[in-house]
Amino acid sequence: MHFPTLANATAALSGAVSWHGHHNKHCLTSSKANEIAQTFGGIIQTYNNDVANALFAEDFTDYSGSIQSLKNGGCLAPFNLTAPAFETKQQFQTESAGQPSVPFKVENVWFTCDVITVRWSVGLKPQVVGGVSILETRKCKDSKYGWLIKKIYAEFNSAAWLADIGKLLPGCPASDGATHPGKREVFSA
Repeated sequence: MHFPTLANATAALSGAVSWHGHHNKHCLTSSKANEIAQTFGGIIQTYNNDVANALFAEDFTDYSGSIQSLKNGGCLAPFNLTAPAFETKQQFQTESAGQPSVPFKVENVWFTCDVITVRWSVGLKPQVVGGVSILETRKCKDSKYGWLIKKIYAEFNSAAWLADIGKLLPGCPASDGATHPGKREVFSA
Protein backbone atom coordinates (compact mmCIF):
# COMPACT_ATOMS: atom_id res chain seq x y z
CA MET A 1 0.00 0.00 0.00
CA HIS A 2 1.31 3.47 -0.93
CA PHE A 3 0.65 6.53 1.24
CA PRO A 4 1.43 9.96 -0.18
CA THR A 5 4.11 11.84 1.66
CA LEU A 6 3.97 15.49 2.59
CA ALA A 7 6.38 16.21 -0.26
CA ASN A 8 4.10 14.45 -2.75
CA ALA A 9 1.04 16.27 -1.43
CA THR A 10 2.86 19.60 -1.63
CA ALA A 11 3.99 18.88 -5.16
CA ALA A 12 0.45 17.95 -6.18
CA LEU A 13 -0.98 21.15 -4.71
CA SER A 14 1.74 23.50 -5.91
CA GLY A 15 0.22 23.75 -9.39
CA ALA A 16 -2.99 25.20 -7.92
CA VAL A 17 -1.44 28.60 -7.37
CA SER A 18 0.93 30.77 -9.36
CA TRP A 19 3.09 31.99 -6.45
CA HIS A 20 6.52 30.70 -5.46
CA GLY A 21 7.55 30.39 -9.10
CA HIS A 22 4.98 27.76 -10.04
CA HIS A 23 2.71 28.37 -13.00
CA ASN A 24 -0.69 26.96 -13.81
CA LYS A 25 -2.37 27.99 -17.07
CA HIS A 26 -5.57 28.64 -15.14
CA CYS A 27 -3.89 31.05 -12.69
CA LEU A 28 -2.61 34.60 -12.84
CA THR A 29 1.03 35.13 -13.74
CA SER A 30 3.17 37.81 -12.16
CA SER A 31 3.08 39.96 -15.30
CA LYS A 32 -0.71 39.60 -15.65
CA ALA A 33 -1.34 40.39 -11.96
CA ASN A 34 0.85 43.50 -12.29
CA GLU A 35 -0.89 44.55 -15.51
CA ILE A 36 -4.32 44.25 -13.89
CA ALA A 37 -3.13 46.07 -10.74
CA GLN A 38 -1.67 48.94 -12.80
CA THR A 39 -4.81 49.11 -14.98
CA PHE A 40 -6.95 49.19 -11.82
CA GLY A 41 -4.75 52.04 -10.54
CA GLY A 42 -5.19 53.89 -13.82
CA ILE A 43 -8.99 53.68 -13.50
CA ILE A 44 -8.82 55.18 -10.01
CA GLN A 45 -6.34 57.86 -11.08
CA THR A 46 -8.26 58.98 -14.18
CA TYR A 47 -11.54 57.23 -14.87
CA ASN A 48 -12.01 55.75 -18.35
CA ASN A 49 -15.29 54.00 -19.22
CA ASP A 50 -13.77 51.89 -22.03
CA VAL A 51 -11.11 50.53 -19.68
CA ALA A 52 -13.73 49.90 -16.97
CA ASN A 53 -15.83 47.92 -19.45
CA ALA A 54 -12.83 45.77 -20.35
CA LEU A 55 -11.59 45.31 -16.77
CA PHE A 56 -14.71 44.70 -14.65
CA ALA A 57 -17.06 41.71 -14.86
CA GLU A 58 -20.75 42.29 -15.51
CA ASP A 59 -21.54 40.99 -11.99
CA PHE A 60 -18.95 43.32 -10.40
CA THR A 61 -19.35 44.44 -6.75
CA ASP A 62 -17.13 46.73 -4.67
CA TYR A 63 -17.09 46.62 -0.85
CA SER A 64 -15.46 49.48 1.04
CA GLY A 65 -16.37 51.06 4.34
CA SER A 66 -13.86 53.75 3.41
CA ILE A 67 -15.73 54.67 0.22
CA GLN A 68 -18.98 54.67 2.20
CA SER A 69 -17.32 57.05 4.70
CA LEU A 70 -16.39 59.39 1.83
CA LYS A 71 -19.95 59.24 0.50
CA ASN A 72 -21.19 60.09 4.01
CA GLY A 73 -18.84 63.08 4.09
CA GLY A 74 -17.51 62.05 7.48
CA CYS A 75 -20.99 61.67 8.99
CA LEU A 76 -22.58 58.42 10.17
CA ALA A 77 -25.33 58.25 7.55
CA PRO A 78 -26.93 57.60 5.13
CA PHE A 79 -24.56 54.96 3.73
CA ASN A 80 -24.04 51.74 5.72
CA LEU A 81 -20.30 51.09 6.09
CA THR A 82 -20.72 47.32 5.64
CA ALA A 83 -22.94 47.49 2.55
CA PRO A 84 -21.44 47.36 -0.95
CA ALA A 85 -20.07 50.74 -2.02
CA PHE A 86 -20.96 49.84 -5.60
CA GLU A 87 -23.48 47.04 -6.05
CA THR A 88 -23.11 46.89 -9.82
CA LYS A 89 -20.61 47.66 -12.53
CA GLN A 90 -23.00 50.32 -13.86
CA GLN A 91 -23.17 52.05 -10.45
CA PHE A 92 -19.36 52.05 -10.25
CA GLN A 93 -19.13 53.53 -13.75
CA THR A 94 -21.75 56.22 -13.14
CA GLU A 95 -20.30 57.36 -9.81
CA SER A 96 -16.66 57.14 -10.95
CA ALA A 97 -17.19 59.08 -14.18
CA GLY A 98 -17.70 62.36 -12.30
CA GLN A 99 -14.67 62.03 -10.03
CA PRO A 100 -11.63 64.28 -10.48
CA SER A 101 -8.22 62.79 -11.26
CA VAL A 102 -6.09 61.82 -8.26
CA PRO A 103 -2.36 61.00 -8.09
CA PHE A 104 -2.82 57.24 -7.55
CA LYS A 105 0.31 55.09 -7.21
CA VAL A 106 0.55 51.32 -6.95
CA GLU A 107 3.09 50.61 -4.20
CA ASN A 108 3.05 46.78 -4.00
CA VAL A 109 1.28 43.86 -5.67
CA TRP A 110 0.82 40.35 -4.29
CA PHE A 111 -1.25 37.63 -5.90
CA THR A 112 -2.48 34.06 -5.74
CA CYS A 113 -4.19 32.04 -8.44
CA ASP A 114 -7.08 34.47 -8.87
CA VAL A 115 -6.74 37.19 -6.21
CA ILE A 116 -4.58 40.32 -6.46
CA THR A 117 -3.75 42.44 -3.43
CA VAL A 118 -2.69 46.00 -4.18
CA ARG A 119 -1.14 48.36 -1.63
CA TRP A 120 -1.46 51.88 -2.96
CA SER A 121 -1.17 55.57 -2.14
CA VAL A 122 -2.84 58.74 -3.34
CA GLY A 123 -0.62 61.80 -3.09
CA LEU A 124 -3.18 64.30 -1.91
CA LYS A 125 -2.20 67.27 0.28
CA PRO A 126 -1.65 67.72 3.17
CA GLN A 127 -1.88 63.96 3.90
CA VAL A 128 -0.91 61.16 1.53
CA VAL A 129 -3.67 58.55 1.72
CA GLY A 130 -2.66 54.89 1.91
CA GLY A 131 -4.87 51.93 1.17
CA VAL A 132 -5.19 48.28 0.26
CA SER A 133 -7.47 46.78 -2.38
CA ILE A 134 -8.12 43.08 -2.79
CA LEU A 135 -9.23 42.22 -6.31
CA GLU A 136 -11.05 38.92 -6.87
CA THR A 137 -10.67 37.99 -10.52
CA ARG A 138 -11.79 35.34 -12.93
CA LYS A 139 -10.20 34.19 -16.14
CA CYS A 140 -12.00 35.37 -19.26
CA LYS A 141 -10.47 34.65 -22.64
CA ASP A 142 -12.75 37.21 -24.30
CA SER A 143 -11.50 40.04 -22.09
CA LYS A 144 -8.81 42.44 -23.34
CA TYR A 145 -6.79 41.54 -20.22
CA GLY A 146 -7.61 37.81 -20.17
CA TRP A 147 -9.07 38.33 -16.68
CA LEU A 148 -11.96 40.31 -15.19
CA ILE A 149 -12.23 41.86 -11.75
CA LYS A 150 -15.44 40.55 -10.18
CA LYS A 151 -15.12 41.89 -6.62
CA ILE A 152 -13.09 44.52 -4.85
CA TYR A 153 -12.58 44.82 -1.10
CA ALA A 154 -10.87 48.14 -0.39
CA GLU A 155 -9.98 50.09 2.72
CA PHE A 156 -7.98 53.28 3.08
CA ASN A 157 -7.52 56.27 5.35
CA SER A 158 -10.82 57.97 4.55
CA ALA A 159 -10.37 60.53 7.36
CA ALA A 160 -7.19 61.81 5.70
CA TRP A 161 -8.94 61.86 2.30
CA LEU A 162 -11.87 63.84 3.74
CA ALA A 163 -9.44 66.28 5.38
CA ASP A 164 -7.51 66.63 2.10
CA ILE A 165 -10.66 67.63 0.18
CA GLY A 166 -11.85 69.98 2.93
CA LYS A 167 -14.85 67.89 4.05
CA LEU A 168 -13.42 67.09 7.47
CA LEU A 169 -11.75 69.73 9.53
CA PRO A 170 -10.09 67.99 12.45
CA GLY A 171 -9.78 70.01 15.62
CA CYS A 172 -6.35 68.66 16.41
CA PRO A 173 -3.89 70.74 18.40
CA ALA A 174 -0.85 72.07 16.60
CA SER A 175 2.28 69.97 16.70
CA ASP A 176 3.47 71.66 19.87
CA GLY A 177 3.94 68.53 21.94
CA ALA A 178 0.42 68.71 23.42
CA THR A 179 -1.11 65.46 24.59
CA HIS A 180 -3.24 63.76 21.95
CA PRO A 181 -6.12 61.40 22.73
CA GLY A 182 -5.22 57.71 22.66
CA LYS A 183 -6.39 55.32 19.97
CA ARG A 184 -9.66 54.44 21.68
CA GLU A 185 -10.26 57.66 23.63
CA VAL A 186 -13.14 59.93 22.72
CA PHE A 187 -12.25 63.11 20.87
CA SER A 188 -14.04 66.20 22.11
CA ALA A 189 -15.26 68.69 19.56
